[in-house]
Amino acid sequence: MTVRPRRAQDLPEYRNAVVLNESLCHAVAQLARITGNRNFQYLDAYRHDLAAAKLWWVGTSACDLLFEAYKTMPPATLTREFLPDEYGMVFFERPFTGLDADVDNTGNANVTLDLMTWGVGTVANMPALSMVSWSHLDEERFIGPDPGNHVEIDALPGVTLPLGRSDWPLGHETDQSLPDVESGAAMASVIEDRRLLAALWQLSSQPSITATEDSPPDRATRRRLERRKFAVPNVRIVNLAARHRAVSEGSGGSQSQREYTRRWMVEGHWRQQACGPQWSQHRPTYIAPHIKGPEDKPLVLRDTVKVWR
Repeated sequence: MTVRPRRAQDLPEYRNAVVLNESLCHAVAQLARITGNRNFQYLDAYRHDLAAAKLWWVGTSACDLLFEAYKTMPPATLTREFLPDEYGMVFFERPFTGLDADVDNTGNANVTLDLMTWGVGTVANMPALSMVSWSHLDEERFIGPDPGNHVEIDALPGVTLPLGRSDWPLGHETDQSLPDVESGAAMASVIEDRRLLAALWQLSSQPSITATEDSPPDRATRRRLERRKFAVPNVRIVNLAARHRAVSEGSGGSQSQREYTRRWMVEGHWRQQACGPQWSQHRPTYIAPHIKGPEDKPLVLRDTVKVWR
């Protein structure tokens, strides 16, 4: 049985337990019964990518930001330079609710995932990033189109189950379609996976937004790993920065010489930041919420009511 990690220090042993869990094949076979076995023939590759992965942990506050920011992220092109690691595993302290690519078979519009893995390889003779979403089964779960056809996974609590694979060819943008994906729901899920990872990588590279550190295992964990002849990897921990860099702009240095009579709140948003040779490339950059306007003017906040229907 694989115990859910409660802190970043638990990830090295958790990863090893998932790779070595003998119940994984049985759980995947059950899941494949209603998904047409799509992608699950690559279970050995999933394990390989997981074993080779650099470990990431996203704290709850950073999850809150990430799960909102990815929705509005502008298109980003996958390049080797864009990737922080060729193989990675990220565990979300707060589970993510995403789109189910197999909704036609499962009857579920959404799935809950606890971690994602990625690895660089070749797909259809093209270099590509393969991404796998995983769900940790703490208790019984049922999947399927109706109660009579639900596949029961309750015999395998503690198994971390791969929900399916999606691909992102190098040189493709986050929202670019794949010719061999015919289902609209499946393509929407692929794009969601790409956006989520791309937003994570970009946010973690901005020290004004997130506090990112590579943390070694504690002494007890290190000793257990060493006794079992396992590697002792660091874990990259991503949390929301304690204090966002405040931005306050006055009118004195403005070329337009516009005079503002108030200060106001600017919501968090993305922009395409010029970079590369002669600023010929663009990279999505997240702008944290901040106050704008002259420091000597009153701050005016407007109430906004958002209605969900």
